[in-house]
Amino acid sequence: MSIKNTILISLLFVSLIIGIFIIGIFYYEVEHAESIAKREAGVIAKTVTFFVEDIVKDTSSLRAMGESSELQNIIVKFRNFEKRDIAIVDMNEKIIADAVPEEIGTVFLHDPNNEVAHTLKDGQIRTFTEISKAYPQGIKLLAYPLELESGKRIGGVILEYTPLYNEVMKWGKSRFYKLMVVYAGVLCIFIVLGYLISRKIYTPLIEINNAALKIAGGDMETRVSYESSDELGLLADSFNRMTENLKESRDKILTSHKKLEEEIIERKTVEERLKKAINKIADEEAKTKSIIKGLGVGIIIQDLNYKILYENELQQKKIGNHIGEFCYAAYEGKDHICEDCPMVLSLQDGGIHRTERRIPTEEGDIYYELISSALLDSEGKIGGGIKVVKDITELRQTAEKLREHRAHLLELVEQRTAEALQSAHLASIGELAAGVAHEINNPINGVINYAQILADRMLKGSKEEDMARRILKEGNRVSEIVHSLLTFARQNKDKKLSVNVSDILSETLTLTMAQLRKDNIHLDINMPGDLPLVLANPQQLQQVFLNILNNARYALNQKYPNLHEYKKIEIRGDLNVAMHDTPHVQISFLDYGPGISSDNLNKVLNPFFTTKPAGIGTGLGLSISDGLIKNHGGSLKLESKEGEFTEVIIDLPVIEKDET
Repeated sequence: MSIKNTILISLLFVSLIIGIFIIGIFYYEVEHAESIAKREAGVIAKTVTFFVEDIVKDTSSLRAMGESSELQNIIVKFRNFEKRDIAIVDMNEKIIADAVPEEIGTVFLHDPNNEVAHTLKDGQIRTFTEISKAYPQGIKLLAYPLELESGKRIGGVILEYTPLYNEVMKWGKSRFYKLMVVYAGVLCIFIVLGYLISRKIYTPLIEINNAALKIAGGDMETRVSYESSDELGLLADSFNRMTENLKESRDKILTSHKKLEEEIIERKTVEERLKKAINKIADEEAKTKSIIKGLGVGIIIQDLNYKILYENELQQKKIGNHIGEFCYAAYEGKDHICEDCPMVLSLQDGGIHRTERRIPTEEGDIYYELISSALLDSEGKIGGGIKVVKDITELRQTAEKLREHRAHLLELVEQRTAEALQSAHLASIGELAAGVAHEINNPINGVINYAQILADRMLKGSKEEDMARRILKEGNRVSEIVHSLLTFARQNKDKKLSVNVSDILSETLTLTMAQLRKDNIHLDINMPGDLPLVLANPQQLQQVFLNILNNARYALNQKYPNLHEYKKIEIRGDLNVAMHDTPHVQISFLDYGPGISSDNLNKVLNPFFTTKPAGIGTGLGLSISDGLIKNHGGSLKLESKEGEFTEVIIDLPVIEKDET
């Protein structure tokens, strides 16, 4: 804000304060007039009260006086003398005496806020304004309590104080108007005085301000032309001297600035060269970091005392930040150098050495390959070493998997080789059995025929007939054995027929029954005759049954060399529908031999695994049997308890209707 405006506003503010003071005086006069009128009305009301108290002793006499018009005459005299309305009411606000006779006997109803009733109740003096038909502009009234000397309140006096109030207000307004005229004159003087003062001070200040703006714009030749002996003249003179000093200082600054610019240009040239060098170093450092990061290995730099000087981000992420620690303490938890540390060799001969480390963790072992190399200083001396840490856990795991896979492949090769040998062995046996069967078949048929002739010619019941019948019986048995051998020899793996498992079992028992009887092994067979047919290769099923019976016979002979009640084989057949919701024929072979241990139970189906002594078992029987049953869509499982029993259970799917 400018000085001119400040001076004018200050004068207007002083004028405003004076005006507010005059208005305050006016409101004071209004309140003063009100107070004077109320006080004067109170004096009159008290005078009336004293007069009434002398002649009125109680309420009944007050009413009586009102009825006799004695009190009314007093009120009328006051009305004529004071020129104002006055009325007296009892405790029920009923008018006992009034300057207007028509109001006598009525209840005072011109009190909008019941001020009279409150005065009659608590004895406090109150004022109010009556607005009625007689006084549409309103008159000011005062309610004064009417009390006896004893303190008993018997009514009240209602007195008008409007005339005195109007008279006092008239005098106050006259004085207010005079003050307003004086205030207007003072305001005009202030306005003229403010204009003269602002002109005297504002004009030279504006000139100084304009000169300062020109100097700030670079015009050092500008001067203030105001001359005077007062303070503003001194200010203008000081301003001109300051301008001269500024001009001299500017010339010196310009000279210094020119020299500084030359130095800055030279320094910038040096800085640019330094910046290029720094950028080149930063680029090389970034390339080095990128190469180190791209290698995907941990990098460690150590001094000659094996203290860690640097670890790259990957190394810190895997092992943690160990910069400043000794490597053997940080990585191995030792207080001395590791015996097989490759860094020791690198610091000795300057060559490259490597080794492997295994670190056990909760998630498994971690394998690292450590490659150490010496670091040479500018003179070609060994100043430290660098170690590359490569995680080879996945490589070790992959190698382990490859070894396991190779072992599995070798195992499969051995299994297939064993199967091929078994097939060749079976083929040889088949050829031998076929040759033997043909050689035996012809003479045995002759024996049967001759035995039949002798039996027919002998006397019935004679000893000779009985011997002939026995020869005939044994000959037929030999013929059945030969027939089974021929059937076994004529195997056809590719052809499957609808067969009855009971028939296959009977033919198998024909081949092995003699050996079982020789070993005193009892057979307990329960094969229902109504079992459904299965689709199978009869020779392969016969081979499976023979292998199971031979194993059971061997086991029983090992546990019971002589005759024993538990030296027996129980064979059961049944229809099992619980397997894959498809009906299966189930055949079980139970023997009470030495059983199989829990450790070997899961191994007996593996190729070449056997519990028999060397030279007795090959370990292929159950493995081949399991493969044959699976080839028929069935399953073979073993249940055993060491020292008590072994049970082989075979399930074969029943032929469905569309396969018959």
